[in-house]
Amino acid sequence: ALPISQAQFEVAALAHNSGAHFAAAMDHVAQAASSTRGAVAEVAAAARIPVQSLPWRASLGGAALGAAVGGCLAGPVGAAVGAGTSAAVGVLGGSAAKRRHLQAIDRVAQAGEPT
Repeated sequence: ALPISQAQFEVAALAHNSGAHFAAAMDHVAQAASSTRGAVAEVAAAARIPVQSLPWRASLGGAALGAAVGGCLAGPVGAAVGAGTSAAVGVLGGSAAKRRHLQAIDRVAQAGEPT
């Protein structure tokens, strides 16, 4: 049988030897967390770029459709009114979609920040 003093010595040696491995593992975890935060910030920045023109892109399709429908129903004046009205609605809808998109990006980016 192993004397208790020798068992305590071996446990202390194991704890001492594993300390370096534990410290290295914690360093790797910290580096991974930092890399992940950086990646989240980069993805958030990239996700903001295509949404900048969303209100105008949304208004163009609506303006074309409004002009076609207005032109068929009321001629040139109807085309102008239909295009203008549809474009305005498209800008409002596109602005709301842009705002929701940017809020979602902000929520995801904040979730990736350290607490």
